[in-house]
Amino acid sequence: MKKLIYIFISIFFIVLCGELFSSPKTIIGQKDNMNIWQINHFFNTFSTQHLGLINDTSKVIILDKYKVNNTYMIKVTDGINATLLKSKNIYDFVNKEDTVNMITIYEPVNVNRYMIKHKILK
Repeated sequence: MKKLIYIFISIFFIVLCGELFSSPKTIIGQKDNMNIWQINHFFNTFSTQHLGLINDTSKVIILDKYKVNNTYMIKVTDGINATLLKSKNIYDFVNKEDTVNMITIYEPVNVNRYMIKHKILK
C-alpha cells in the first residue's frame, strides 16, 4: 500500500513539474480575424491551441496618476472609454497628459474566458 501511494505522489509531482517548466502562452498566428494562442504542456511535449480575440491598439491620454496604499494607479482615456491601470512600471514611465499607445491583450484562460492585459508603449 505504501508503494502505491509513493508511486501516485511521484507521478503527481512529475506532471506538476512538467506543467511548471513549460513555456508560457504565445500567439502563433491569426485566423478569421482572431489570434491563435498556443499553450504548451508537460515540458513542451504537447500543446493545445485556442482562438482568442485580436489585440486592440489605441492611442490614449493619461488623465491622472496617483498612489494609494502602495498601489500605483493610472487613469487613461481614448476619448470614449476610461481605463484604470494598476502598475508601478507604467506609473514611472508616463506623466500626466502624455499621449501613448495602449495595447489591450486578450489572453485565454478557459474556453470563452479571457484575461485582459494592458501594455503601454510611448
